[in-house]
Amino acid sequence: MFDIGSKDKWARSNQRSNTAAAEGLAFCNALFEVERKWKDETPEQRYEARLAESQPI
Repeated sequence: MFDIGSKDKWARSNQRSNTAAAEGLAFCNALFEVERKWKDETPEQRYEARLAESQPI
């Protein structure tokens, strides 16, 4: 027999993981955007930019 309560519990837990996944994806996208901005610079300049711009993220 199927327990409706367990389905609701699964749905709530699934929503939380989607939210966590969305936050993680947004975080990674922000870091990749920093990298794209500085892609044509020297490795040293990219390193400095990464330190300065990634800290707020």
